[in-house]
Amino acid sequence: MQTLKRKHPDGCGAMPVMLVSAVLGCVLGTLAYCLLCSENPAAPTALYKAMSAFGSLSSVYIDSFCTVSAFLLALFLLGFCSVAQPAEICVPAAFGLGSGMIMSDCYASSAFPGQAAYPALTAVFFAGSALCICAAACESVKMSSQLMAHVMSPVSSEGMLDRLRLYCGKFLAAELICAVLSGVRTLAEHLR
Repeated sequence: MQTLKRKHPDGCGAMPVMLVSAVLGCVLGTLAYCLLCSENPAAPTALYKAMSAFGSLSSVYIDSFCTVSAFLLALFLLGFCSVAQPAEICVPAAFGLGSGMIMSDCYASSAFPGQAAYPALTAVFFAGSALCICAAACESVKMSSQLMAHVMSPVSSEGMLDRLRLYCGKFLAAELICAVLSGVRTLAEHLR
């Protein structure tokens, strides 16, 4: 008798969708910044101060790390909902929206070439964090698809506990990468 093997969906095909979502969010954030500048020149600076970390280096690090961790936590929890794929696609777009606004103000407020290190390191932080969030979104889509297949299929699937451990390990790795990237942003704010 032939054994029925169920193929689980692969999250690798979702990476281009997540990257496009993040880039579109970044473009919309840049456009929103330009619209704010045209209507009220003081509004973007106030928005940047509200969204950016100022103060001691430890507060800059904590703010940067906690912001990215909140997005990763949302994706981690959405992975346990079997119908959360639309929301999982929106998370990179939301991160891109905020990062587009902050990067636009960062480049507008920097005097080139004298302060080129500050926007360059800030761009490294946002680009690296966006890649981590897009990869985490792919893992979240993969897990939610596997859970849907596990719940809806009459064939019992083995190895769900191993998949859950691997899922948690990948999110832990993303958190560690974002912790290092938050250090890069802290260095950027120190050089400002």
